[in-house]
Formats: sequence, structure tokens, C-alpha cells
Amino acid sequence: MGVLIVLYCSFRYTSSGAVGLLTDKRTMVFATRGHSYQGIPLDTQTGFMRTVLAFLGTEDTQFVYAEGTTIGNESLDASIQGARLNRGLGTHHKETFMTHRTLVRTIQSVATSDGAGVKLRRSIGTSPAARLDPFLMLDEFGTDRAEDYIAGFPTHPHRGFETVTYMLDGHMRHEDHMGNVGELTEVGVQWMTAGHGVIHSEMPQQKEGRMRGFQLWINLPAAEKMKPAGYKDIPASEIPVANIDGGRVKVIAGSFGCEASEISGPIQGMTTAPVFFDAELDAGKTFETKLPATHSAFVYSYEGSVCIGEHSEQNELAAQSAGVLSPGDRVRITANAVPTRFVLLAGKPLNEPVVQHGPFVMNTREQIEQAILDYKNGTLVAA
Repeated sequence: MGVLIVLYCSFRYTSSGAVGLLTDKRTMVFATRGHSYQGIPLDTQTGFMRTVLAFLGTEDTQFVYAEGTTIGNESLDASIQGARLNRGLGTHHKETFMTHRTLVRTIQSVATSDGAGVKLRRSIGTSPAARLDPFLMLDEFGTDRAEDYIAGFPTHPHRGFETVTYMLDGHMRHEDHMGNVGELTEVGVQWMTAGHGVIHSEMPQQKEGRMRGFQLWINLPAAEKMKPAGYKDIPASEIPVANIDGGRVKVIAGSFGCEASEISGPIQGMTTAPVFFDAELDAGKTFETKLPATHSAFVYSYEGSVCIGEHSEQNELAAQSAGVLSPGDRVRITANAVPTRFVLLAGKPLNEPVVQHGPFVMNTREQIEQAILDYKNGTLVAA
């Protein structure tokens, strides 16, 4: 709970004791613990504040309750909207209630391999406890050694989620059972919906030089896990870039900027409403953007370290680590002493059971067993 009390000339001493001088004043108290606490024994602060203000002479006190960051995403939005209604505020007062996200958890990436031996670093998804709904996995691959990537990702299946490959350097070719062939080159994106089932491969088209990028897995809701597979190839020319003070932002999914000058990425309209930005910052420069308050969000810094949060609440995130963010509708990220590159990802949580077996992600063990059987019987990709 927060309140600003101006004590200057707020009471005076008389022969009968102290007398408050705020009898004609109206006081508003913004209670950030939220209306979930209002009227229950835990709410000792409301009564205390009423007592203090009564001593100063004011009895016209209104409490505005808005959830803090520890209550939960859905109640956060509902309570802020309730506070607006209580005050009769329009949406143009939204900035009054904005909350900055902070760093609440760090997931250090670990070295591993996938496919036919491609060496990479995995952060989100190193274990079931390291997922962040709706995100299942984030892999960073990057090396100048051809032997670390040349074997690629030969033909393999997926069901029940979406895979996103973002190439920073190098050249890979995607081929799938639907006949799609995609040339994934520098700053290109491949966004694939496995749905009912897909069988595909991603193979290097170079024998030397640097290969670097990310693969992200995003869960699908139960109602969409068996929908037809889909594929979208997004070349660099279709990814908008926003120039900011001391840096730039590639907008792959979602929208970046303010309402007056918003830049939207090529990926829109999905159930999880994903946000995917790739940002570059000069040393000491700051990136700030709005985010949907109910989205889960994390930052992965792949060159240099960053500080997350406002100046008074900044926490450092080291390179090659995923930083999980608290709820809130804005995030502020500052580069440290060297130029920095990071990805910011956010998505709407599904709040559904997750059962994973390798390349299959479903809601129940029985569904996983069916996916395995379908793959063995050659019916995984049947319409």
C-alpha cells in the first residue's frame, strides 16, 4: 500500500491536544496489495491508514485497490480495470497504472546437442520446471566449427506445438512432407505449426563458416493440437526494423512502439499472441517497450549482459541466460559496458497440462502414446 501524506500544517496543538486541519480535504489511498486482501484479516493496513488520516482530520478517504505483481496475471488486469471503474477513469489514463517488469528468475543455459549432433545451448526447457508457459524450449546454436553443425537435423516428426527457427548467420534448408522447401538465411525466420503432425528436416547448406541462430518451441492449446500442419517462411526483407536511441529492434512477432508509431511484425493473430523482438543496444543504452500484462515473458541475452528494470530495481542478467520477468505492462532493459544483443519473448499462458515425449507435446500420456503409434504406423501426418 502506498500513500503520500503532506504533514506541513496538517495538525496543530491546542489545550485539548492535537487537532487535525484536513477536515475539508479528500484523500485517496492506492493499495497495491489489491482487492484480494480487502476486508480479510490480512488487511491490517487499511484500518491503520484510516486511523492516521482521521488523526489529521480527514474522514473523506477513498481506497483504490489494484493488484500487485505477486497475485497473478489475470487478477492484475481485472483489478486495474476495477480501479479505473471505481474512479471513473477512461482508457486515456492507462499510464497511471503501468507497472514495470522485473527479473524474478534466471535460467542459465547448458551445453547440449540435438538433431544429428548439432552443438547448442538450451535455457528454457532444460527440464519441465524450466518451461515458461506457453514456451517449451529455447535453443541457441552458434559456432564457426563446421563439425559442430554439419550433420544438421535430419528427417524427424513433431506434433502438438509450433517451432520457430531464427537464423542470425548461415544457411539451412527446410523440407517437409507437405512439399514445402524453405531457404533459411541470415535474419530469416521459419515459423512452423506442427499441429496434427509434420515430418521435416533442417540441413546446413554450407560446409564452412559461421552458423548461428535460435530454435523456439511454443505450445499449442488443446483445441489446436490436432489442426492441420502449417509453414511460413519469413525472409529478412519481411521483418521490420525499428530504430531507437542507441540501437535497433527487429520485430518478428507482436508489435513494438507506442500507439502513435507502432511497428507490427509478420506474425500476428495466434492464440498465444506471441511477442518476439531481437534487439541490439550500444553500451549503456536503454530499450523500453510495452507488453501485454497477462503474458509470460523472458529475455535471453546472447551478446553481453543487461540490467532489467527501473533504476531503483535493476537486476543484472548475464549472457547466455534466460531471465524470467515478473508480471507488468512495460519492460526496461539497459546494456552494460559493452554493446549487447538479446531477444525478448512473451506469450499468453495456456494454463493446460503439458506432457512431452521428445518431439511430441500433448496434454495426456494417452495422447503421447497415440502420437508414437501414429508415427510408427505412418499416420502421424494423415489429414
